[in-house]
Amino acid sequence: MSLVLKSDTETMVDSSFVKKILSNTNEEIGQGEKSAAIWLNEAIIYQPITEQIVLPDKAGCLCLEAFMRMCNLNYRIVCRTNVENMSPSGKLPLLKIDIFLLSEFHTIVQFAEEKGQSLSKNLQEWEKAELKSYISLVNMVLVNAENYITWVDQENFNKVTRIKHGFVHPWPLDILLIRQKRQTILNNLSALGWQDKTMEEVCGEVYLCCEALSERLDEGC
Repeated sequence: MSLVLKSDTETMVDSSFVKKILSNTNEEIGQGEKSAAIWLNEAIIYQPITEQIVLPDKAGCLCLEAFMRMCNLNYRIVCRTNVENMSPSGKLPLLKIDIFLLSEFHTIVQFAEEKGQSLSKNLQEWEKAELKSYISLVNMVLVNAENYITWVDQENFNKVTRIKHGFVHPWPLDILLIRQKRQTILNNLSALGWQDKTMEEVCGEVYLCCEALSERLDEGC
């Protein structure tokens, strides 16, 4: 009798264990389907109007467009004059998908990966590590160079940046806002050792960065 009871107990335990596995599997599938369903909605990329957008913001928006196209995701572009104020971090690019409002390229890419959209999922670990190093190179060189040309170089600042950034703001608000924005970016560039570079040095850094990227792309062909 005891052997029979033991056998029944084991059967009950095994049955309970199987049900738990099936329940967890169904839950994971449900979550996966829910994540995938987010991308059925049309995403919106918000960006400043043409008369207002400056080089670093335009570059960031183009990066996001390229990412969306490579992932075959539906999106449309909406231009607004207050995009920077709409952004949770005050930075661009800015993407709205379903109920989510996301800012900055790396944050959007991380969100997309969590929701089942990744361009690196088929890469090996060493390839992912190499990819991260090149992304870091681009951020450290090209992004800083864009900010240098836009906010440090006096000629570009006077002829382009000052006009674009103050396009939608009345005087004297336009002067106060651009002064505040410029000082913030100059502080960041100074901390990274870029503010005191010459234009020739910046162009040299960009050339070396592009050369490294070109060599890597040639190896992959």
